[in-house]
Amino acid sequence: MALLRRTLAAGHLPAGILANREQAAAALLRMLSRARRQREALLLVSMRSRAAGAVAELGHARFLAGLAAEVRISDLVWREPAGMILLLLEGAAEAQPVLVRLERRAQLAGTQPEWRSAAFPEHGLTLQALLEAMA
Repeated sequence: MALLRRTLAAGHLPAGILANREQAAAALLRMLSRARRQREALLLVSMRSRAAGAVAELGHARFLAGLAAEVRISDLVWREPAGMILLLLEGAAEAQPVLVRLERRAQLAGTQPEWRSAAFPEHGLTLQALLEAMA
């Protein structure tokens, strides 16, 4: 347990979750371009932990490990400043089923994150527009 806490405190993320948007940039451009060309839906979901403390941090770490293990090859997950995790999901036309599934997984892991979402193209055609729609 102590090792896991030190790993999270040092900023290490499970494999499958990129450390920042710069690492995700090339894949983001490909996904947005493909969605525009093929007129496919994209769903951007943000997750931020609401609780503080060692127990909450452990629950958040369990959730992230489970999330990283289930990320599809066509999806993208990265970390933004202030600890926010962003998921860009291809083919997800509606946010509600995705958010319900993520919330259930978070509860099982022992964490209660705050969720926000924006859909492409309804809320914007660029990543910046989607991020602003979630603000």
